[in-house]
Amino acid sequence: MSEVTLVGLLADGAWHRGPALAEALGVSRAAISGRVAELRELGLVVHSVAGRGYRLAAPIELLDEDTIRSALGEVGARLNGLSVHERIDSTNAELARQGGPGMTACLAEYQSAGRGRARRPWASPFGANLYVSLAADVSSTRAPLGALSLAVGVCVIEALRDIGAQDLALKWPNDIWADGDKLGGILIEHRGELGARARLIVGLGLNVSMDRAQAESIDQPWTRLIDHLPTPPGAISWLRPYSRP
Repeated sequence: MSEVTLVGLLADGAWHRGPALAEALGVSRAAISGRVAELRELGLVVHSVAGRGYRLAAPIELLDEDTIRSALGEVGARLNGLSVHERIDSTNAELARQGGPGMTACLAEYQSAGRGRARRPWASPFGANLYVSLAADVSSTRAPLGALSLAVGVCVIEALRDIGAQDLALKWPNDIWADGDKLGGILIEHRGELGARARLIVGLGLNVSMDRAQAESIDQPWTRLIDHLPTPPGAISWLRPYSRP
């Protein structure tokens, strides 16, 4: 997301006057009001006061492709492609559309059509959680995909424990729990024939900091990562445990 966006300008949580925002984005003052309305529809709380302008209720740390690559170290260097989106239907769907050789990753601030197991909707408010998918070509997928889901879940839990999360557990086949409530989920899909060359896509949705108002659609007990850490992590810094080869 290298281009200037409204949410990028507001990310610091400070007040920004409408005319200055319009000039920075190259749009009309009226267009700013429309874009602010769009951000509110995505679940962001944007305050507006006459004479002061607009600001987010709290600062947010947006995902940045270069910072993520640096945090991932050797793993990031091995990626054939890495894309970061402000808005997308789903990270799994994007990697399915991309195709191509090698290992690729996709992250997003917001998903309009995030999916869980059995195509259930996955709550994906803007900038509140982690939505990431990884795709790779494999020559054979004879092993059950459920076993892969279990292996990915173990890796995720190990990484979360490295940054201080506690009371974590896996619920078969693809849920990550913390202290008895759902923290995240894994969605694994494949393109191609089992037993032959195929492309596997592994998606992870992890509740990081969303509030109750952003999760009204969730119909089961859930929790978020910041409630299980001694110190709340930054959006990028907590990814560093994944940099292990």
